[in-house]
Amino acid sequence: DAMAAGKEALSTPLLGAPPGALRSDWLRLVGRDLLVGSVFVAHVLMGASERVSFRLMVVSMSPFYVVLHQLVAGAHLLLFTPLACAQAQLDTSGSQLRRCPKHALLTMATLDTMQCLLAMYAGGRVFGVTQVVLVQGTIPCTMVVAALVLRTRFERMQVYGAALVLVCVLAAVTAPALDAEADEDAVDRALFALGCVFAATSAVYKRRRLMLQVIDCTYLNAWLSFFQFACGLLLGPLLFAADSLRGVAYGSREIGPSADDDPLMAHTKMLRNIDEGVRCLLWASDYPQAVCQFASQRTGMWLLSSCLLSVTSRAIMELLSVPALYMAEVLIIPAAVLAVTTPALMATLHAAAERASPQIALVLCLVVGGLCVHHSGFVTASCSRYMAQSPIGPEGSCTASCTASSGGSEREPDSLPRPILPSGERSSSPATPPSVQPV
Repeated sequence: DAMAAGKEALSTPLLGAPPGALRSDWLRLVGRDLLVGSVFVAHVLMGASERVSFRLMVVSMSPFYVVLHQLVAGAHLLLFTPLACAQAQLDTSGSQLRRCPKHALLTMATLDTMQCLLAMYAGGRVFGVTQVVLVQGTIPCTMVVAALVLRTRFERMQVYGAALVLVCVLAAVTAPALDAEADEDAVDRALFALGCVFAATSAVYKRRRLMLQVIDCTYLNAWLSFFQFACGLLLGPLLFAADSLRGVAYGSREIGPSADDDPLMAHTKMLRNIDEGVRCLLWASDYPQAVCQFASQRTGMWLLSSCLLSVTSRAIMELLSVPALYMAEVLIIPAAVLAVTTPALMATLHAAAERASPQIALVLCLVVGGLCVHHSGFVTASCSRYMAQSPIGPEGSCTASCTASSGGSEREPDSLPRPILPSGERSSSPATPPSVQPV
């Protein structure tokens, strides 16, 4: 690895090379290793912080999931709309990249809205330990949708690992996750897991559109945030009506269903729920089933950790490789579970620590094992290609080889390989730009 190469360079005499130059090269290699290691650790910590802060945020704003969704979509809208307008004014030659059927953008935004609403709707009543397991269902769902829509072929190890993850997700949905399961319900866990289906479908559909047409990333995110903001106001009442059918009273006591209310018409009171959600978020008003005094801090913590997580993800792909990013994503799982089950840490966040049952602990171990199996083929292939090109040869360290930069030439099996298109269709984009992410 880089450290070994630096030590070998110091121990090998170079004719005419001053000792100061060798020492500076060694320090430069050590400095890069420290930078890479710091970014890797920061990504794991940011990932765990994002999972924990999301759980705390949806608990604080549990009755007001529509307000949370509109806040996220509105933040993206305020960020990307000025950027898209400025880019359109400065770069008039790229107008072709800003042409995409509006119905395609609406479809993407609808899928993203359903995934976000379901996560925020059920997340307030699903424990953090359970969420860490359920969110991994996106991987097998993406593979199934990609195989059906894009005719993508996967390797055996990917299929075996995804199948194990899917079994663990189903076990987490049906079995109790914690020792004291008073507020968690199997229906909420199923709804939270259902969001993975919408997330997988959205990812595959975006991949399909980007394979058929090159689209500007800023333009795409600006329109997605606009449609997602509009879809939140249209689809939010559906979940509000579902609360009424289930007999869940959220917000003020007058909003919840009563004996005189028609459950199907409960969504007409959603505007009042939005008003109370804004008051809870901004003025910390007291409402049942909400923790408004910490709502703004926890929401800001989640938004900040999400942004930093995106930055560290891109940095790992630039400094290391895609397999290194996969390894970091796997390590986020035990880090997040450790965080939500540590009493001292949760006390500083004004929350109670969770206790995982032996069953969910076994499920967590199996999920980590399934993800390792799922990514093993790609990591091994990356190591083999790097070692074959390395002057060290096959005797070098596989771990060091995996952290080498891929240079953009490595295939990304987990992000949907390019399928065989039907006759008459040709892709104008070889791959999805890595900077395009769901809103």
